[in-house]
Amino acid sequence: MRKSKIFIFNTICPYAISILFFIIINTISYFCLYRIEKNNNKILLQSYKDNIKTLLVADISNALELNISKKSFSFFNTVSLKQHNQECISCNNLMPFIAIRENIIIVHDNNQELKLDIQDFREHIAEILPPFVTYKFLLNKHNIASAYQKNLIFDMSEEIFYKNINLVLSFGLDRESEYYRSSSNKVLIGCLKSIFITFVLISIILFLYFRIKSKIQSRIIELENIITQYKEKNANLIKHNRIKQVLEEKFIKKVTELYVSQQYDWYTKYKQSNTIKNYLFPVIIKDLVANELEVKEVINYIEEYFICSNTNIFFEIPKNIKTIKIHCAQEVFYQIIISLIANIIVILEDQSSIVRKLIVTLTDNRISICYDGFPLTEQSILELSNTVLSHKLNVFLLDSSRVFKSLKEHNLRYNIFYKSNLNTIDITFNNTKQSSKVIKFIKNSSKVVI
Repeated sequence: MRKSKIFIFNTICPYAISILFFIIINTISYFCLYRIEKNNNKILLQSYKDNIKTLLVADISNALELNISKKSFSFFNTVSLKQHNQECISCNNLMPFIAIRENIIIVHDNNQELKLDIQDFREHIAEILPPFVTYKFLLNKHNIASAYQKNLIFDMSEEIFYKNINLVLSFGLDRESEYYRSSSNKVLIGCLKSIFITFVLISIILFLYFRIKSKIQSRIIELENIITQYKEKNANLIKHNRIKQVLEEKFIKKVTELYVSQQYDWYTKYKQSNTIKNYLFPVIIKDLVANELEVKEVINYIEEYFICSNTNIFFEIPKNIKTIKIHCAQEVFYQIIISLIANIIVILEDQSSIVRKLIVTLTDNRISICYDGFPLTEQSILELSNTVLSHKLNVFLLDSSRVFKSLKEHNLRYNIFYKSNLNTIDITFNNTKQSSKVIKFIKNSSKVVI
């Protein structure tokens, strides 16, 4: 359950991060594109505002200079200049005074009066400003020009104080104009391009991520399998060495006891000269005693001793038998059986690298060893075993000739035959018979399958 959660997390997490990254990038992209387009529009409006402001302030400044007879204006074509006009508003101020009546701007003092037509100004503004620009101009809080659009929205305004006048210039973009829509479309198209590019980049990144992750995971699994194999081999080797040590200790202890008791004179003779030879091992020991062994112990010894071999070993034992009775010491029994199995395995593995099968059948009076391969007689086993084991030395294991010799010395009957594509070595301990129930033991496993 925990591994499945980790797997789901490791699978979903990159996608979640990618989606979050995708949203953040495109949000930033949209915001940047919006700000860029807004700045461009602001620059455009600022340009119009500065130009109109410069010309309009110049016209007003020129109009306030009433003592100049000839005047030129940028926005006003109709100019009326009168001396001592009766319609003039009396004013004791020395500075000219501006009044707005209907569509006329009146600039006057006590001596003269100047009239400017506002309609001319509006026509000039309409010609200068494009239709997508909204505007509104206030002169002393009087609307002297404005766009005809509904729901005017202004993006910038500026208030100007010049002498005794107040001028407010407001500019904006018509939200329903083609220009504003195209400007919004630019942002949208730019955002869509950003989305596409981001999607492609994220797809490439995810592809590379999962590709690299897959390779890393494959390598990790491969290394874990190698480590597991080494651990298994190491565990098997530990078991093999442990059981081998136990058997060899038992055997050497027994040999020492028999050697000291039976060959004391010979030992005393050669002890002084230190000429005891290594070729005394492995030796055949003879101990004709009645003994009883637990079946589990026999299986455990054989299984763990050969756990590192490439031959599959199976066991067949009677269901109700827990012990077997033998007419020899247990050290003799283990030396004969393990040596015989070792000889067979060496012969089989020397013939081919194919994994072979070996079946050990135990009853209370017999042990049978069956194995596949071409037919082998006792003479063939002797010849092959001597050839294969001639270069190997072991303090415990006997070659096939000594195995058969030990069997004969302990009056253990054996029979070698070939039947149903299996070679069989059958060894009888006594005359008690017992029906058998198959119990299979799988090689390299500590479980017995019933």
